[in-house]
Amino acid sequence: MADPSYFMPSAQIHAFMMFAPFLAMWEKRGMLIQGTFLLLTGPVMAAAITPNLMEQASIWCFFSIMQARYIYIYICNAVMQARAMLIAFASPT
Repeated sequence: MADPSYFMPSAQIHAFMMFAPFLAMWEKRGMLIQGTFLLLTGPVMAAAITPNLMEQASIWCFFSIMQARYIYIYICNAVMQARAMLIAFASPT
């Protein structure tokens, strides 16, 4: 039997809860981009660095700091662009 990992499901629900919200909101292109970004810079990159499953979890935990920061900046930028478009649309010309 294969060892549980982020690619092989097990009784642990951590990986599912990490990526399910992005898949559930697949209509929004930005959510798919964020989910793909998390997958590629998380477990995929950690698996490319080391084959040890315990080290992969540690590496992803370390990378998650920058992942969260990047996604926060991405969301803030999208909100500011939407706000600027709303102001431009609402202003009288």
